Amino acid sequence: MNSSKLENLEAIILIAIIMINNIILNLPKTIIVSTGSSAWLNTIYISIIAIIFAYLIVRLLKKFPNSDILDVSNYLGGKFFKIIIGIVFIVFFTTMSILVIRNFSETLKIIYFNNSPIIFLILFFIVASCIANKFGIKVIAKVTLIIAPIIFISILIVLFSTAKSFVPQRLLPILGYGINETFFSGLTNLFGFTGLAYLLFLQPFLKSKNSFKKISIISLVIS
Repeated sequence: MNSSKLENLEAIILIAIIMINNIILNLPKTIIVSTGSSAWLNTIYISIIAIIFAYLIVRLLKKFPNSDILDVSNYLGGKFFKIIIGIVFIVFFTTMSILVIRNFSETLKIIYFNNSPIIFLILFFIVASCIANKFGIKVIAKVTLIIAPIIFISILIVLFSTAKSFVPQRLLPILGYGINETFFSGLTNLFGFTGLAYLLFLQPFLKSKNSFKKISIISLVIS
């Protein structure tokens, strides 16, 4: 039975990659457009809030060992409440998946496949996702663990190759378009951390039940 459970490192990398994928594909442009030169400050701000959310998730599930949000919902409100919460998360995850696949497919089309119908690119990712799901979360986690170093190295290469474009003066003014854009309307940039929602379902898949807090915080900090 335990052979199908996730080791700590597998769980950390799986959650981190889910969040990093969403952050890289969707967040940078949105933050810059909405906050201007305070993008770096807004990033720190929403990251701290995301860590607080992760801590609250850990505190909630600590009272329900080996359970996920559906089990908690069933305990608090019965089967009907569990069904409602389940539908909400199905809609949420489906919507997020559609948006990510659509945005990434559009990017690929613009850069590499100008003459290809975008539906073919979208179907390619959908079919690949369906096949991956057939093998289960353990296999997905192991594959993610293998490709994670490539992803991290690629990110570092991009970072260092553009280092010559870093101009410290562009961090000013510190508050960019203003306090409201940085700290209040800028809260909408938390959508970049929607991968936190996967933590609500992670606990039953862990081999070590006492590692949920550590896995949650480390994966978020990496992201």
